[in-house]
Amino acid sequence: MRSPRALVSAIHSKREHTALYHSSLLVITLGTACFGAVLGTSHGIRQLLYSAVKLPVAFLITLLLVTPALSAIASALRRPLGAAQATLLVLAAAARASLVLLALAPVVWLAMSHGLEYHRGILSAALCYALAGLAALQLVLRGLGQDWRARFIALFFAATLVPAGAQSAWMLRPYVGRPSQPTVPFLRKIDGSFVDSIYRSAGSSVLYE
Repeated sequence: MRSPRALVSAIHSKREHTALYHSSLLVITLGTACFGAVLGTSHGIRQLLYSAVKLPVAFLITLLLVTPALSAIASALRRPLGAAQATLLVLAAAARASLVLLALAPVVWLAMSHGLEYHRGILSAALCYALAGLAALQLVLRGLGQDWRARFIALFFAATLVPAGAQSAWMLRPYVGRPSQPTVPFLRKIDGSFVDSIYRSAGSSVLYE
């Protein structure tokens, strides 16, 4: 997982990929669970446990939604990518993203422990997701090749991945937990969308300043 070149070489090889499937799923689960737990630290142990469970679920839901899209986009742009290979590439990319989240978790935890304001916490989490997504897309691009066709496939895939991942994560909120909320709900009532939530958090963050 630490070497993108070796990872892509393993994906394109004809050897058995069972170990790579398992290791990718393990890294995704552990990395996102740790990051989710860190997000929930500011609102008690129940929020911590809820977030540690929900973030891996959000990641896996996103993978189920976008993996067929990668194969379809690649085929449409005449870069055939089998279902098994597309699945492995997406899993490996998600595992890389999870490692980035795991690396950022201590920074977020430090900020949370020093009283990071709720809306700024939301924006910080969104920034971490963006950095993790970039790491995932870099691996996808490396796995597809370095020519213009691979770049277009990665671009169209990103256009599918970003809204799907954002909406999946948003539907399973809260992860941070509102300070004013006396109880900790497992899920929050659906109102608006992920974009609306980021817009409100950005506005509240500026007002808080």
